[in-house]
Amino acid sequence: MFTPVKNTKVYEGIVDQIKEMINNGTLGKGDRLPPERELVGMFKVSRASIREALRSLEILGLIECKHGEGNFVNKDSEKDKKELLSLVSILEGSKAEEVLSLGKAIQEEAASEAAGNISHKQILEIGFILQILKTTKDSEVYLKMDKEFLSKLVKASSNSLLINLYESISSLLDVITRMPKKEVFVKEENRLILRVEYESIYKAISEHNPEAAARAVRTHLEFVNQFIIKSELFQ
Repeated sequence: MFTPVKNTKVYEGIVDQIKEMINNGTLGKGDRLPPERELVGMFKVSRASIREALRSLEILGLIECKHGEGNFVNKDSEKDKKELLSLVSILEGSKAEEVLSLGKAIQEEAASEAAGNISHKQILEIGFILQILKTTKDSEVYLKMDKEFLSKLVKASSNSLLINLYESISSLLDVITRMPKKEVFVKEENRLILRVEYESIYKAISEHNPEAAARAVRTHLEFVNQFIIKSELFQ
């Protein structure tokens, strides 16, 4: 059914094979994929690689992961495939690094513009998210709030081009950053660093200081990105 995948960007090979089987009809809409442990044996890769591939396929809208039931080919996958770019083609070669770099550039500029344009209501909303980020020890809550924090920051820029660009790559950024961010968060010393960085960003936008806002976001992303580029996606 599947063929072993070599240890070079292994999750991409898994995604590519499953995508092809969906495209050619070998896997039909609503079909259940084999369990993770079976996929590990079929592809001859680690369980982490299988999970990363499944996560990528889910974000692309090709499969639906049902807790306690398994992973199924999405019945609406044709619609989703037209709306989303191919993860594999985008991330070939050094493209993952380019997506990460683009995300960093957008977030820095957005933070700068947000400092000048943010409303009182938006400051309160981001402040509420900050309180959760500062207190939670749940990695899933952290990932959700981190994404929300950065998303609201970009929207606060009121720059439609930056907002649209960020939204167009947000799913890809999620694929690239999710697991590395989770690994960063589990260490208490890293959580303390992250807390200071989020507070610095919030302080800068609350004081309407564009330069400080951009600098704070740059510092935060440089800290997180050093872990991301060491992840399996970049090997």
